[in-house]
Amino acid sequence: MKNILIISYSAPPQNIPSAVRTGKLAKYFKELGWNPIILTVKNAGFYLNDNTLLDELSDIEIVRTNSLDPQMILKKLRPYKDIEISRKINKEKEGFISKLKSIFPIDDKIGWMPFCLKAASEIIRKHKIDAIYTFVGGINHPGISAYKLSKKHNIPYFVEFHDLWANHPFFERKIIGQYFNDYWEKKVVKSASGIITLAPGQKKFLQNKYPFSIGKIIFNLTGFDAELVTFPKHKTDELTITFCGSLYKNMTPKNIFDALLAIDKIEIPIKLKFIGDFRNSFFVLKNQFENKINNQKIKVEILHRMTYANLLLELQKSDALMLFLPNKEKFKPILHAKLYDYVVAGKPILAFVPKNSDVWNFVNDNQLGFVVEADNLENGKNTLTKLIAEYQANDLKKYQAKTEFIQKYSRKNVAKKVAEFIEERINE
Repeated sequence: MKNILIISYSAPPQNIPSAVRTGKLAKYFKELGWNPIILTVKNAGFYLNDNTLLDELSDIEIVRTNSLDPQMILKKLRPYKDIEISRKINKEKEGFISKLKSIFPIDDKIGWMPFCLKAASEIIRKHKIDAIYTFVGGINHPGISAYKLSKKHNIPYFVEFHDLWANHPFFERKIIGQYFNDYWEKKVVKSASGIITLAPGQKKFLQNKYPFSIGKIIFNLTGFDAELVTFPKHKTDELTITFCGSLYKNMTPKNIFDALLAIDKIEIPIKLKFIGDFRNSFFVLKNQFENKINNQKIKVEILHRMTYANLLLELQKSDALMLFLPNKEKFKPILHAKLYDYVVAGKPILAFVPKNSDVWNFVNDNQLGFVVEADNLENGKNTLTKLIAEYQANDLKKYQAKTEFIQKYSRKNVAKKVAEFIEERINE
């Protein structure tokens, strides 16, 4: 059995998309004949843990190290529980977080790199590592670590782009930060044995930016937890539209708020449910919306982050599931991780996104719900009116994904595609 070293700052039991992705890949790599060894940080904190995600990795070696990044230092200095720190910082320190991130030329978790390199070298000496696999797109320095380890130990490495690296749409970098990220991205992409992107627009962007990479980039869906699909028959007494995940200063629910306010008369009760730990800018927008509502049948409910099993239940208890992206070109090459949870829940997706973006095409092409051009108020008003009518007619089940589609892109099958890509590239 071949050994693959997976380097990821985020890993189970953290219940965030990047950690779940790390764990699921490792789980299915094992089933597909690879022996994965996960290298990650020790007690990262700040996020709700879900031990059921860790239970899936009981037969997989996980090496955890210390780190000197700001998040870990703050964890040691503050007496609060991890999740309390997360909620406090997310809600009250949005500006501080942006300024802190801008200080670091690569990313604010780069304090992990020396620990990562030392531990990875020890793993390589202990095991015969046949390939290194890592992730970029937000936390980028593991790509540099993989590059350095590859050069030192002559091991091929593969990089998965969760989001774009140097051109990440949500990060506004200073000149020096942009220079270093462009420099290292090019170096890493050029030297890597293979690149995996999670959105087709990311693949196209990287190929245009680096023509030399065309032969070694593939697009691969994140994949569905096919075994969790139940598609329960559920119609609520009030139209419940749910969002889960994170919201930022430039990614907000303003579009759905404005669309609801634009509808002349709403005669059914509507609940907008938001699941996550949100920042002050969200609560300001929420309060402004609630102050403008004349129709008392509309209400907003906030729930904290929860375990994956409980989240799926909340999604299944909804009638539609919403997501948002700003209407700018740089946000087109994105496929939210939550899309896959939404599809598994069997509820129509209501997406306020740029026209012809990856999300727009994903929802439209697979008939998974409704797409609205972000910031197009008339489009939003008409689409919500249609959603309300189809809810009243109990006609939303037609947006459930086909079983064949979910099985084809199950997490195991997409992991198989990655494993075959690795095999092909290292055997060339």
